[in-house]
Amino acid sequence: MENGGVAMDISKSLQISFMLRTRSLSGQIIYLKTPTSFLSVSLEDGLLVYEALINDNMKKQRTNLVVNDGVVRSVDINQNGLHIDGKLNANNLLLPLLVNTFGINDNLTLIIGQRSDQLPSFDGCLENIHIGITPPISFFVDGRAGNLLENTMHFKLMKRRNIIDNFCYADDLCGLVNPCKNDAVCRDLWNKRVCECQPGFTGTFCETRINRCENHICKFGACISGIDEYSCVCLPGYDGQFCDEEMNLCKLSPCLNGGNCTTAKGKYNCDCPPHFVGSRCQVLKSSKCLPSPCENGANCTVVKDTFKCDCPPGFDGILCDIQKDICQSNPCKNGATCLPKDGDFKCICTNGYEGRICEEMKDYCSTSPCVHGECITVTDNFLCNCESGWNGEHCDIDINECIRFPCEHDGNCTNTPGSYHCSCDSYHLGYY
Repeated sequence: MENGGVAMDISKSLQISFMLRTRSLSGQIIYLKTPTSFLSVSLEDGLLVYEALINDNMKKQRTNLVVNDGVVRSVDINQNGLHIDGKLNANNLLLPLLVNTFGINDNLTLIIGQRSDQLPSFDGCLENIHIGITPPISFFVDGRAGNLLENTMHFKLMKRRNIIDNFCYADDLCGLVNPCKNDAVCRDLWNKRVCECQPGFTGTFCETRINRCENHICKFGACISGIDEYSCVCLPGYDGQFCDEEMNLCKLSPCLNGGNCTTAKGKYNCDCPPHFVGSRCQVLKSSKCLPSPCENGANCTVVKDTFKCDCPPGFDGILCDIQKDICQSNPCKNGATCLPKDGDFKCICTNGYEGRICEEMKDYCSTSPCVHGECITVTDNFLCNCESGWNGEHCDIDINECIRFPCEHDGNCTNTPGSYHCSCDSYHLGYY
């Protein structure tokens, strides 16, 4: 701290205040110290933490308001306690001892941000920093502040690193290429990205189609999930939006020659008079094999005064005219629904599967869409886990690391594809 010649004392009205904006979960914010005491304000789990050591008295207290939400917060520490946005969040802070300890003197040091390798700096914006009745803390190097502070007791900047003047910097998390999937809108909320999904999609990047069949049951049929809708494909003999209505199959009088029609489980059955056979009572028992009464390619054999049909696989009945329930053995995999079809079956696959019996997971990474990253298949889409130095939906956009000042001791930063390079001055060596 420098004294411009005017004696000043803040011991009667110690007050520390600043404006904060961050999304950091943890990190050091300010650290005020003398050779024997200190006062610290830091972040832990998104909460402000106050610590002080005064005359061998130690105090540590966490506030109860999350401040790493990207909102500009005002923080004020005075003899009444610690206030956030004007509301008291912590008290009993040893402040009566503090006011007697941190009188302005040449041994008072203020550290903003990182003070050790164990506790790095928070990442965000800090402005309007006031310590007592001194002028607002200036981040200007010598000469840039003009002569405004010459006759005023003030903190003198000794070292600065990784500071952007007059600009509350935030990463562009939406980027030139929209990282959100399926026509979602990307909202940049100051170092936080939110994808606003179109109807029917969910997930961090709106990469997952919502399975509308999870909460809807097609009673006698298969549920087909569409985009923000679903539909039911009914088994034979059933109808209705949920396939829960049994059709009146006897309405069309399918039974011939006086047969009696009844329905059960989506099928009709004909109770034939004594001299007729077949699923519809359509053939006389005394019929011979010329012409053949057998259906679906069955072989006809004459047996005494009647005949016998040898049915091919998938069919049953005296005339081989009744299709067996081929779906009874549930041949479809991975939650698919089986539907009988022309003596065979068809599987209605759930999202993300394909193949005759839905046995194969769709490989959305087969075309290697991630240029500098690992491709991960998720339900019915893919995500790219980018390598360091790259971003974008396909990991094809180079990150300019130099924006974040990675080079220490005033080294010059040069951005390179997927990385950066530090050019050190003559007194320093190292990658950073």
